[in-house]
Amino acid sequence: ILPGPFECWLINVALSLAKYTPNFFRARFLRRAASYQVSSESELGSQQGLSINKWNVLQMPASLVGKTVLDIGCADGFFCQLCAQRGAARVVGIDSAPGRLLGARFAALEQCLDIEYRMEIFPSPKLGGQFDLVLCLSVLHHSV
Repeated sequence: ILPGPFECWLINVALSLAKYTPNFFRARFLRRAASYQVSSESELGSQQGLSINKWNVLQMPASLVGKTVLDIGCADGFFCQLCAQRGAARVVGIDSAPGRLLGARFAALEQCLDIEYRMEIFPSPKLGGQFDLVLCLSVLHHSV
């Protein structure tokens, strides 16, 4: 079931306030949260596959300086983080899972990465502007 406008608004307010959450609680949340996107064999368990392999297949440029990126279905924000680390000017991750978005937001804060996470249903006029890169990885199999 997709979230309605009120649920999106409420979660987006919580995401905007996440920066005021004490570091202790952020770290505890991140330790306890199950990760959907993994980067090493030891984390794999029953996951779909190594997210870093998906990233490598994309053959993204080494530098994304000045680029804008939208990640539709960002889950834990793995690909958003990589884009931000490569210098993207604006990175926006959208998803419909509040826990995943909160974990992604906390992880970005811990790494001092400027990433905007939002609960949105794509397409959404609220995203504003154009994007140089749009990622939609591991999402289409969820559509009906």
